[in-house]
Amino acid sequence: MKEKGFTLMELLAVLIILGIILGITLPKVTQTLERANQDTLKDNAESLLSVVKKTYLDYAGSELYLDVENSILMIDGVSQGELDYNGVLPKSGWVKIGSSGVPCIAVSDGTYCAYKVDEIESIAVVELSPEECVAKVCQG
Repeated sequence: MKEKGFTLMELLAVLIILGIILGITLPKVTQTLERANQDTLKDNAESLLSVVKKTYLDYAGSELYLDVENSILMIDGVSQGELDYNGVLPKSGWVKIGSSGVPCIAVSDGTYCAYKVDEIESIAVVELSPEECVAKVCQG
């Protein structure tokens, strides 16, 4: 009488094949997730900068500063309360528009830093700690 079931060799072969498939696909999945996080941060930074620029139009010639972590808007050093923004704020950073109207943004999600230091360049995303992000950008 023959018993039904799989032999140990058949089970090992299946496990080896699954391991190979996992080894091939895992790096791609990880890359895709990292790229999605970077793109999300960049989109959030662009949206935030757009709202701050619109707010700046009401105060042209003033210096505008947004503390992203607390969502506090400062105009010429005077607190204006929270920014009217419905999007997702990054974890930390700030947005600044000087009296000349040149925007500067440095925001972080904890892993990546999205920054822009002039009107011409697009927002760049690099892997930096939140501390490095705000320390290296827009200090002038």
